[in-house]
Amino acid sequence: KDAKDWTLGEQKAVAEDIAAKGEALPAYAKAKAAMDAGIKFSMELTDGRTLRYRIIGINHDDLVDGSGKAGLTFLTTSNSFASRVNATDTNAGGWEKSELRKEMNSGEIWNLMPVDFQSKVKAVKKLTNNVGGGSANKNAAVTATSDRLFLLSYSEIVETPYSDWSDYS
Repeated sequence: KDAKDWTLGEQKAVAEDIAAKGEALPAYAKAKAAMDAGIKFSMELTDGRTLRYRIIGINHDDLVDGSGKAGLTFLTTSNSFASRVNATDTNAGGWEKSELRKEMNSGEIWNLMPVDFQSKVKAVKKLTNNVGGGSANKNAAVTATSDRLFLLSYSEIVETPYSDWSDYS
């Protein structure tokens, strides 16, 4: 079956097969081709809106349960969601302590996901510098969080991060 036609159940099965058996599977080649081509999948949220998403990683994230890698990592391509603001108006505690993280993993945003989706998502370990300041910050506090939904980190978005922002202050 072509990757573009995979159901949620088939996406989960492919992810688990890839995590267990790696690149040797025909499904790996299909997933890689779908990722490279930007093939989009969709599902209906509990409020009736449609969420579109695509594969952005294969064997990229470590599973929280220590059983290996998540075979597939997805990124939403939908832009119909209202932007979220941290009600406390602070970035203290970084991603680990953020309201948005809570909403994405057990609150309002998580509850928009259909039960069929929720039952198939596995938590992954995301590393975050919750103090900030990059490698120049001697007080960096990199912590691991357990997340089912998450925002991409700067290092996942930018291939070669710029590390000397002091030129712009």
